[in-house]
Amino acid sequence: MSTYEDYNEVSNTYDDQRVAMGSDVIAAMIQFYCKRPLEELHILDAGCGTGNYSLDLLKYGVGHVTLLDASSGMLNKAKTKLAEYIASGRVVDITEGKMPPLPYPENSFDVVMFNMVLHHLDQDSNESYATAGQVLKEGRRVLKPSGVIIITTALKETVDRCIWYTQLNRELTGRFCKKMPSLEQIGCILGESGLHIVQKMNILGAELYKGYTNYEGPLDEHWRSCVSYWTYATDAEIESVKDRVLELKASGQLERWCKEHDHVDCFGFVTLLICRS
Repeated sequence: MSTYEDYNEVSNTYDDQRVAMGSDVIAAMIQFYCKRPLEELHILDAGCGTGNYSLDLLKYGVGHVTLLDASSGMLNKAKTKLAEYIASGRVVDITEGKMPPLPYPENSFDVVMFNMVLHHLDQDSNESYATAGQVLKEGRRVLKPSGVIIITTALKETVDRCIWYTQLNRELTGRFCKKMPSLEQIGCILGESGLHIVQKMNILGAELYKGYTNYEGPLDEHWRSCVSYWTYATDAEIESVKDRVLELKASGQLERWCKEHDHVDCFGFVTLLICRS
């Protein structure tokens, strides 16, 4: 369960904005590294949310998926979305549970996915990311010897430098970035968990959020509710951001300013890591 966001509440609006960014790349990478066709693979979607990644991968031809999440609200959305695949048996199991542990036997899965999950696991003061490390050790335990672990995340550096709305209030961004491990920190966590990165890449663009280029979005509570960054904002910071957006809009500079301060088309929003033991 997220240490800072109520995903039972968020589940009501989550799919209004969120997309399984990079799912096509994941489908290609797991075939390549597992050296088996998609239909033979069983994936654990750990921290599955409303099931967007599982749905995409099933459509691409993955044989079986198992879903785990701590939010009953998110899982209810996933069950509705995946009803056809539940009926056909391609969704093997859907479990409500907080990580760690991963409640499965050793050597159960060809692929274990953690999509936009790791930064939700540790308390604010724990920049050692100890809980994330425990979860990754569990991922290694339930992974078959020839399998891979998939991690998607927004790196600390990305949040700090590349996203237009994180440039509107730098104090807020600095505080939020403490939640986001850097690539170096993720590498250390993986090493301590008996894992290593075999491939890493950035997915260019911002398709993770449907309304990403709605530059007046920070004025809208519904728009903000779909982005966990805003959970960290105080009321005063929200008002400050709104004032800045309105000021830029009134001067006719809003779109230009946002584009000048956005770099996800060049450097990416989501970082994808393929890992194994």
